[in-house]
Amino acid sequence: MAHFISLRSPRAANMDLYLTQRSKCQSIPLSLHWVKGHTNSGPWDTAYDLHQQKLSNNEIYNVWCDRAAGIAWEQGLTSHFDPAVSPAEKWALFSIHPCYHKVTGNLNTGLYDALGFDALVEYLFK
Repeated sequence: MAHFISLRSPRAANMDLYLTQRSKCQSIPLSLHWVKGHTNSGPWDTAYDLHQQKLSNNEIYNVWCDRAAGIAWEQGLTSHFDPAVSPAEKWALFSIHPCYHKVTGNLNTGLYDALGFDALVEYLFK
């Protein structure tokens, strides 16, 4: 569990997603259980094929999502072109270098990258 005691604290990757998830889960009763990943034992094309492999609904969903994430990764799809500040997040840092984006992950690295972009481009052009 992350602790939020200062502006520099939310430096972990996907902190905006974590904060939103934490905010939503506080009002929803949840019970969590572990689902074994990669439980498919052979090739498959449909959910019926996975059902034939005697997988539970949770295992089918896990395998299906894993395939969908793999396809999105291979095609270079982004999750959201222009991410907004979520209500749970309360603030966010955006950069226009090299393109407009929300800085997530380690803020030290993100800030240095954004601040040094113009100097780096000028150096490369020389």
